[in-house]
Amino acid sequence: MAINRGPFNALVDDDGSNTVGSIWNKAAIAGVLLDPTDAALLATVVPRTDTGTVTDWAPGLSGTTLIQWSGVSNLAVNTLAGGVRGQTVIFKNIGGAVASFAHMSGAGLATNRFYNLAKSAATPVAPDGWATWVHDGNLWNLIDHEQGAWITPAYSAANFTALAPMTWTVDAADVTAYTYRLSGRTLSVVWFLDTTTVGGTGTSQLRLKVPGGFLVAKDTVTFQYASDAGAPGTAGYVVAGPNTPNLLILCRDATTNTNWTVAANLTYARGTITFEVT
Repeated sequence: MAINRGPFNALVDDDGSNTVGSIWNKAAIAGVLLDPTDAALLATVVPRTDTGTVTDWAPGLSGTTLIQWSGVSNLAVNTLAGGVRGQTVIFKNIGGAVASFAHMSGAGLATNRFYNLAKSAATPVAPDGWATWVHDGNLWNLIDHEQGAWITPAYSAANFTALAPMTWTVDAADVTAYTYRLSGRTLSVVWFLDTTTVGGTGTSQLRLKVPGGFLVAKDTVTFQYASDAGAPGTAGYVVAGPNTPNLLILCRDATTNTNWTVAANLTYARGTITFEVT
């Protein structure tokens, strides 16, 4: 921090009466301690377009720094370099891709790690979202996070399974919605899965992978719309729990032991659930 020497040079000795010379007040003292030019250093704005996976990322921090990111594809940050005690960094997503920040990654230096609220997967910042960290001298502590837009994972057939020996086939065209949003340690998931196929031997569970790589912390139950083999829709049952921490269990009615019917392109499941993650 620069020192403003101007007030020192303008001092005039007082005779002790405190009525002559240059009498210091709070404004004068502040003028000495903080040079007005330091204000620019305390509000640095850094535009970035990095993509891919980065470790000990050095985007150009200087004092309190706002990183405005507009990468054209996703960014995964393991660790952030250049932090000092008391420093604040705000990451704002002004682009169309998704950035994510790992919790306590071992890939980089210990003092460059993020300590996030959700610890089982990286904290995402989608378009129009932001995150704020403060460095405590040891690592970056997340103090504010708004994900922004809901995130839709890239299609993968592996996200849709069933309790063996049953199979569940969900084609890309069957997925009207499969999206999520993280708020603190609370994850919300929405799914609209139409004309899916149940094969093998009918059992009681279709299984939807928890998106984002997060793990369920506590048991949560809710209802969904379910249509079994083209039958009229009913109120199905959905379970999230630490016994199957990366799966949502979809049941066809209000019990957990009624088998789904084997049928091609006739099974529907639609719902939403909110639960705590680790």
